[in-house]
Amino acid sequence: MRIININIFYSEGSTGKLVKSIHEFLSFAGHDSYVVYGRGKRKWSIENPLKIRKISFEFFSICYSYFTRILGIRFCSSFLETLLLIRWILKIKPDIVHLHCMNCNYVNPYMLIRFLAFRRINTVVTNHADITFTGNCDHAYDCNRWKTGCGKCPNLKEATHSVFFDNTALAWKLMYDSFSEFSKLWVTSVSAWTDSRARQSPFFSKAQFSIIMNGVDVRCFHYIHSNILAIKHGLSEVPFILHVTPDFGSPLKGGEYVIQLAKRLKSFLFIVVGAYNGNLDIPSNVLMVGHVSNQDDLAMYYSAAKLTLLTSKRETFSMVCAESLCCGTPIVGFKCGGPEEIALSNYSNFVEYGDLSLLESMVRKWMSDSTPKENISVEAISVYSSDVMCKKYLDLYSSIVNM
Repeated sequence: MRIININIFYSEGSTGKLVKSIHEFLSFAGHDSYVVYGRGKRKWSIENPLKIRKISFEFFSICYSYFTRILGIRFCSSFLETLLLIRWILKIKPDIVHLHCMNCNYVNPYMLIRFLAFRRINTVVTNHADITFTGNCDHAYDCNRWKTGCGKCPNLKEATHSVFFDNTALAWKLMYDSFSEFSKLWVTSVSAWTDSRARQSPFFSKAQFSIIMNGVDVRCFHYIHSNILAIKHGLSEVPFILHVTPDFGSPLKGGEYVIQLAKRLKSFLFIVVGAYNGNLDIPSNVLMVGHVSNQDDLAMYYSAAKLTLLTSKRETFSMVCAESLCCGTPIVGFKCGGPEEIALSNYSNFVEYGDLSLLESMVRKWMSDSTPKENISVEAISVYSSDVMCKKYLDLYSSIVNM
């Protein structure tokens, strides 16, 4: 089979790592796999440099972002890049095109989707966030306007990054019209929670649905018994609570709740892995280690922690949850969509969002738990391994091609 995966990133960020796993798995299995991505560093395939292509330039993508913020339509850009991509797709003649994240101004989804539908190219769409079926916002939260057409957005700035015009109804209509061109479409979601939302979208009225959870690179994320971190931070191997986040200061990721919890649990050490701009009052029992780019180092933090804390307002899956469990560390956090469904129930607890008292109670409970990390890791790896994910995608691709 000849397959093209299209995403914002390749080998960077959560979805970029997933796409890399899929590409490598397909290539190893003897299939003709290609990747198109738009942002981040340029990557090259030694075997065939044309199989991994970056189609945009960072400067232009940034310029487009200002244009779309003024206009209030997030996907109304990248016309030339999309035309070049279409030309390349016509040359490759894929059996399947797999669309992941299409935001961040590297491709024009309206043009691309209409082209794929017109040419009757088998297309798979994976929902990594709400934006796939809202056409506007990354997370709709409790708003249900995406089911009927948007407009008069109650959260305009966060949804479109625009402060000038509310064109959410037009953006929704453009995406609806684009997907309506398909006679057949395959939609996958990374959790049952996301799947239930996708099934309610008018965009996907003709789609066939399935759930394929995100996969973890278990060559890296598995339990590692080591005292390196204890030596590095002078911790004397004291048990600690880990919080991993891309942006500790983001309200969406809930860093403020970590601080409040640390003030309540002064006898416990908290370690925060993630970017931090220094604008919060950090208690003395919170150690900020900054962003950790090396995945092996991150796996050591997960493995060494007694507990991982998740305080996000919304997550469709949560790679932090899966990675932590693969490293043998239980999860406690707020209910925020996907994590409470995909987490191993025997090694996790989730409470209502914002209920700090109950969260504190769960933290105390798990900090005294004595379940062997090896047991958690083995069970988690059998569920979250990237090989499990890739095999399911390969099965889906095969079923589509053989229809």
